[in-house]
Amino acid sequence: GGIFIQNSITVQIMGTDFIFNKIAGKGGGFQCTKADSVISRNNRFIHNRAYRGGAVYTLLNVNFESKLYYSNCAFKENRAKSHGGTILSKYCMHFYMVK
Repeated sequence: GGIFIQNSITVQIMGTDFIFNKIAGKGGGFQCTKADSVISRNNRFIHNRAYRGGAVYTLLNVNFESKLYYSNCAFKENRAKSHGGTILSKYCMHFYMVK
């Protein structure tokens, strides 16, 4: 995959192109585990492949404040063999996707 992030409070990814990333596991574009929040702004996820979470895989910390926030992101032709062709998230209490 493109990026692997673990054990963070807040992860912010801005203005990044995730194109033609491939992984046999989780999160073709990026994988984030054990974080409270993931904020993604102005990113493009194109032609990423993974077993789960073709473009993005997140496993957030279990709490009532955990959130995923996508703003002005483009997703195109991402694929997963199992679950989440574009996004697969676990333990997300608040999910926001805005243009």
